[in-house]
Amino acid sequence: VTVYPNPFSSSATIRLNEMNQIDKYELRLYNVLGAEVLYTILTRQISTFDTGNLPAGVYFYRVTGTDKTIQSGKLIRIM
Repeated sequence: VTVYPNPFSSSATIRLNEMNQIDKYELRLYNVLGAEVLYTILTRQISTFDTGNLPAGVYFYRVTGTDKTIQSGKLIRIM
């Protein structure tokens, strides 16, 4: 899984390297307080998600597939 750019501004893109091995991927984005601020089901190998409504700051993401975490990490939103 690759998430770019980082830092991001109005959108970010996620690339799933092995899309065909898992039926359903989910992306969850959390703020520093642990509140979920974005949830989406990923159905394509490359997906762009809108982040223009999020304030600048640090966010944590988690990509899951078949009920297990595939990757997690930190993203930074700039204005």
